[in-house]
Amino acid sequence: DVPSASVMVGGAKAAVKPLSQRPVDVFFLSFFVTHIPTSLLVDAQCALPSTWFPKHATQLLEFHLETFKDPLVSSYSFSLS
Repeated sequence: DVPSASVMVGGAKAAVKPLSQRPVDVFFLSFFVTHIPTSLLVDAQCALPSTWFPKHATQLLEFHLETFKDPLVSSYSFSLS
């Protein structure tokens, strides 16, 4: 049994459940943990110079564009040339 913490909410104590008992919070946490690095390493290449990114990140973007023919990303990929 995991002890729960308590916080003051509106002058009353409210119990805080551990993360293992909050599946929606676990979903959102895992979503953002996986998407923030992707956004920084892949999506940002559309606006920033390719020299700012590791070679593997630029190769990943090239693979994505060749494989999926993504019209949104390819129309804004300024740094690939």
